[in-house]
Amino acid sequence: MAASTQVRSKFAQIGLYSAAILAVLVALALLIPLLLPAPKPAQPVAAQPTPAPAPRPSQLERVRAALAEEIKAGSITVDPFGGWVAVRVGNLITFASGQATALPGFVPVARRIAGVVDGEKGPVRIVGHTDDQAVTAGGPFRDNQALSVARAEAVAALIRPALRESGRLSVDGRGSSEAIAANTSIEGRARNRRVEILITREP
Repeated sequence: MAASTQVRSKFAQIGLYSAAILAVLVALALLIPLLLPAPKPAQPVAAQPTPAPAPRPSQLERVRAALAEEIKAGSITVDPFGGWVAVRVGNLITFASGQATALPGFVPVARRIAGVVDGEKGPVRIVGHTDDQAVTAGGPFRDNQALSVARAEAVAALIRPALRESGRLSVDGRGSSEAIAANTSIEGRARNRRVEILITREP
């Protein structure tokens, strides 16, 4: 009987110890979160700015880039000219002296110019120019005016077939009336012998 009472007493003590330990664990579970530093709120991720689109090249830049090889070779120039972008083709690569038949070497250049013209909008004028030296007597042209028109028409004949809207093209000749250099030197006269492809300038 006494032994049974002792056993029950031991179990009661164990139960008390277990309850005490459990109470301590519960207390710790409640206290630990209070003792730890509070978690920092998540920082919002800054939105990355959308990169600005690359600026579109100007019309003058586009034309010059497309004809960079010829410009570098010195066979043509591309410059603003009033309400136009003027592609000026020197006579050395276009025609023999006093003639209006395009030289074979000019044909691929004309095709590249045609590609440029077709990519731009608006009317296009092709204008022939000469120096002030009189044409050869008895030749196919009565004067420089007629020669300049014939040369403009020859260039137009190479460019027109490549255009989706060939009606944009008009032809004119100015003879020696619109010189861009003095006709008193060989170099000046060479500059004046030219054909201009005038592309409508963007506003």
